[in-house]
Amino acid sequence: MRRWAIEVDYLYLKTRLGLGDFRVRSMKDIERYFMLTFLTLAYLAWRKEEEGASSIYEVIALHQQEQYEEIFQAFGRRIIKRQSIELALEEFLPKAV
Repeated sequence: MRRWAIEVDYLYLKTRLGLGDFRVRSMKDIERYFMLTFLTLAYLAWRKEEEGASSIYEVIALHQQEQYEEIFQAFGRRIIKRQSIELALEEFLPKAV
């Protein structure tokens, strides 16, 4: 079971964090890319430990759920403030220029 969790984490490193497919040319850009990716990985590993999750996938799913909840709550507050779903939608989803 332990090996499977590691394989899932590796898959997410490659697919979700982009370590399997990045296109930068300068060494400085490559260093920045890896620094950002590993900072993200450190955050995910910390959250994995804090939450007692079995994989990074679980942490990503939890983080996404938290973000959806925050957006939904912010949208609800905007509806209450504007007293209009349409006005709140216009603020949340501005028209393309």
